[in-house]
Amino acid sequence: MTSYLFNRIVFPFVALSLLFHPSICLSMDKQEKSSIPLKALLTPFISFGPFFIAEEEGYFTEQGLVVNFVKFDDASKAIPSLLKGDIDIIGGTISVSMLNAMAKGGRMRLVADKAYISATGCDHFALLARKNLIKDGEILDPVHLKGKRIAVKLARSTEYFFEKILGRTGLTMGDIIVFNIPDEVMLEAFKNKGIDFAVTSEPWITHVIDTGQGAVWIPAKQVIPDFPIGIVLYGPNLIEKYSTAGKKFMVAYLKAVRQYNGGKTKRNVDILNKHTGLTHEFLNRACWAPIRDDGQIHIESIVDFQSWALKKGFLDKRVSPNQFWDPSFIEYANKILTGSTK
Repeated sequence: MTSYLFNRIVFPFVALSLLFHPSICLSMDKQEKSSIPLKALLTPFISFGPFFIAEEEGYFTEQGLVVNFVKFDDASKAIPSLLKGDIDIIGGTISVSMLNAMAKGGRMRLVADKAYISATGCDHFALLARKNLIKDGEILDPVHLKGKRIAVKLARSTEYFFEKILGRTGLTMGDIIVFNIPDEVMLEAFKNKGIDFAVTSEPWITHVIDTGQGAVWIPAKQVIPDFPIGIVLYGPNLIEKYSTAGKKFMVAYLKAVRQYNGGKTKRNVDILNKHTGLTHEFLNRACWAPIRDDGQIHIESIVDFQSWALKKGFLDKRVSPNQFWDPSFIEYANKILTGSTK
């Protein structure tokens, strides 16, 4: 736990020094004669498992890639660096800032799934409640959220999910006492009984449950099934300049996704333990977010997220699917991977 929180606190400062080193720009002729250097932003979470697996199993090397990981606490803050070409790839979540940048002509695209809300299986994204509220029967229905204290990150998928719940009750965000706080603070607030509810994901769900203070109350699968809670985003380097490198990365990534979806094998747990700092025991208890083998994302969910963001005034204008989604990289990778299994 100490190692994990150390990573969460220190990595952003390390990342700042890395983000402002110019990316190595090579001509494609030179790239074909040597390893292609790429910079991928990520955070030490379970859903980044395929990134870690591709590195440890040599899948990037197989494709002639050298991928340098830049660790950061919030992918949305790295969008300017992606657009400038300082980094090439972001693993993150759908955000208003991401869509606003695209609406303004930013040359970046969603290119693959990195975690989605499955209608079945364990709960990796949910609304948590203080355990005693459920046990004592104080909270029986979402209408009882009125006047309660909730931790939820605003203007992103967390608020979108929570407002979907409120929409069933007639309540609004004005009826709730909102704390827009980081997950580390949310965890401490649950321990200290400073909040009643929180919208969060793994590994924080398991951390909260381990405190004995919180429990899953409304899982996301009951509210926003199929929503792409995690995505892979390419910037102009791979969209425009070096699409061959983008295709190679996707082959390695989707190969690793299929290994990740094999579940909590000893090899997979060992790799995630090394890169997340979470113990083997914790990883075997935590919920691993599913990732689509073929990399597809649920377009309709993003369209609905945009409609919500526009209504809230968070988004300047709507972005068409052609502006936010480029399936060509997964189409190429799936052909290669299908061919390699024959």
